[in-house]
Amino acid sequence: QKKTRNSLKRIFFIINLFMEKQALLRWCNMHLANREIIITNLKKDLVSGINLIELVDILSDSGVESYHENPTIVAQKIDNLTILFNLLAEKNLNFNVDIG
Repeated sequence: QKKTRNSLKRIFFIINLFMEKQALLRWCNMHLANREIIITNLKKDLVSGINLIELVDILSDSGVESYHENPTIVAQKIDNLTILFNLLAEKNLNFNVDIG
């Protein structure tokens, strides 16, 4: 019975993570819709930093400096994320988002 209970806890935990991921995808896509950006996979669609920069630009109306629009190497993706983090720090932006 203890194994069954632990298995059920794991299943509920995984289901909860999936639901949170889906809610985050919906939230991101709702804000990115005006720019015709659609995120379908959080890991793949956010890794370059482009969609994160666009999202922060939309939410903060801050105007983003230039960034690598078509990063092909890891260094360019890191540059984009550095630009993103600098923007967040510069504007003292802290987004607490209720995605539920």
